[in-house]
Amino acid sequence: MIKCNQILLILLLTLLISFCSKQMQEKTVVASIGDRQITADEFIHAYEFSPRQITQLGREKAFDIILDGLIKKSLFADEARERGLLSNSFIENSVNYFERAAINRELYLHHIRDSVFVNDKEIRNAYQKSNTTIFLKHFIATNKNDAEKISKGIISVPHTPLLNNGNNINIEGIGEVEKISFNEVNQNLENIIYSLPSLQFSKPYYDGKIYHVLCVIDKDINVMTTESKFISKKPSLESVIRKRKEHHAASQFVNRIMEPQNLIIKAKTLNWMAEIINDEHKGASNPQYLKSKEVQLLYEKREGAISKELGIYKSGILTVEDFIEIYRMNPIEISYKDKFSIRKSLENIVAIYVRNRVFSDIGIHENLDREQSVIDEKEFWEERLLANELKKNIFENIKSQDVDSVEVQKKYNQKIEDLVQELKDQTNIDINKKALMAVKTSDYGLSRKIDFFAKHLQ
Repeated sequence: MIKCNQILLILLLTLLISFCSKQMQEKTVVASIGDRQITADEFIHAYEFSPRQITQLGREKAFDIILDGLIKKSLFADEARERGLLSNSFIENSVNYFERAAINRELYLHHIRDSVFVNDKEIRNAYQKSNTTIFLKHFIATNKNDAEKISKGIISVPHTPLLNNGNNINIEGIGEVEKISFNEVNQNLENIIYSLPSLQFSKPYYDGKIYHVLCVIDKDINVMTTESKFISKKPSLESVIRKRKEHHAASQFVNRIMEPQNLIIKAKTLNWMAEIINDEHKGASNPQYLKSKEVQLLYEKREGAISKELGIYKSGILTVEDFIEIYRMNPIEISYKDKFSIRKSLENIVAIYVRNRVFSDIGIHENLDREQSVIDEKEFWEERLLANELKKNIFENIKSQDVDSVEVQKKYNQKIEDLVQELKDQTNIDINKKALMAVKTSDYGLSRKIDFFAKHLQ
């Protein structure tokens, strides 16, 4: 009994040391700017979102440049507050938007990511599929009656490739068939394909647009599998399964929360916006972001909108002005193919913006705005926006005094350089070089880079 207690104590101490080590990494101060402290966690955030041309300069040089940038940003933000720039409504709205985005990240973690688990049986099943290539015939129909006739062999239709990757072969006496591998097609279709006996037609599967009938002609199974190969592929297979489960859980969450909101998008206002954009930008082959000129036109003509209300839902409204402000911070590509495509794209964007607002309201109700990660991100964006606003004001002030663009840029650069030195001289700055160089970073991004699957709302 004593021995068991000793083992338990050792395990608890090991866990405690591990936890404390992690906490030390997060709370380690790498620099102080007056009363303001830059922690290791904040530095990691800045590093992982820094341009590659900086991170590739070598560890010490890159760290010095990034830390100096954080120091300048903090000094400029304080100076901007001194000049009363925090009262700028655009900055206030922007900070609020980024805070809500951070709340949505925490909501995703709490309700989606933390609820998903992958077991060994699921991974082994995926491993078996990954070692099996399917030779498939695929038939489509636009109505259920024809699909059932194809499934029963009453009528025959040509094979239609499921994937447009040119991975087709011809089999004598059968014709064209398609090679399908694991994780290449929709999960529901994949489940049918891998469970379907050879040379048997599936029941019709409706994907919301068309009906699919599948027939597996042959299966090429790699029998030379080993436990060591399974172990080597296990992390990537687990990642695939986790993404699929998160996708499904996110879809259910979005539908469950948004359906009672009964979002109504005002058709007349939507048409008005589509008209303005279509008149300004006639057609494009690929989806693109709205040009700044188009956004500006919407802003200038917003008072002429048939209705200021763009979207009405149970919890509130989204106006044309709301749309413009959010788009400037969170632009989403639209299709310029024709006016209908523009309208449909705008409709989807409105749905996404409303969804994000509804979700952040839920997060605030669950006190997720009090999470330290949310507080840190709010402070990060407030400092960044204030620093940028200060530099913008300095530039505009110089520009109003001098016409020559080369001279304006020269004076601006000198003014910024002088201001940095002045603020540094006035502030007690202490850099803990040893702690800085001990910070562990990666180039894989943070958990901040996640989102609910927007297309489930469309």
